[in-house]
Amino acid sequence: MEKNDEIRAFIAVEINNPAIVHKAREIQSLFSDNAMGKLKFVELENMHCTLKFLGNIEISAAKKIYKIIQGLGTIPAGGFDVTLRRVGQFGGRVLWVGIDDPAGIIAKSADRIDEELSKQLDIPREKRPFEGHMTLARVKFLNNKKLFQDKVAQLESVELGKQHVEAVLLKQSRLTPKGPIYTTLKYEK
Repeated sequence: MEKNDEIRAFIAVEINNPAIVHKAREIQSLFSDNAMGKLKFVELENMHCTLKFLGNIEISAAKKIYKIIQGLGTIPAGGFDVTLRRVGQFGGRVLWVGIDDPAGIIAKSADRIDEELSKQLDIPREKRPFEGHMTLARVKFLNNKKLFQDKVAQLESVELGKQHVEAVLLKQSRLTPKGPIYTTLKYEK
């Protein structure tokens, strides 16, 4: 639960290309079979690639984090394109689409952000290596694990399209009974 001077936050790049969002909806529908189990689908307006989850942080820390990520300049002027392809899953708990970034800009950005937040604000570094992805759903439970795994395998070569990335964003996540509401945060530099 957030206190008045805290927010729940993460750092991300948005995935908002209408063609990608449309294909994401189609893939989600393939996993809506109740015989398979219960999945909590990510709302289409909330599609993103998380670079660092921050959890509950003080607003004063959010302002410092915003200033740090704005100052890093990890995104080239004019932005760059990534391709969303390959449906996969993490341990039967998360259904995702991979982000193909041949220049490695997203991974380098995530690493640099992790390093700077650790150095400047003593925020712990990630324990797991970064793997760029867009979450489609979180698995609540599976009635038929084989059906789930077979559907994932059928989609391992699917391509959703290209996304132009222009910025790294600091996002607030307000948890509600209907799902999270994400807001892009901006503070004075």
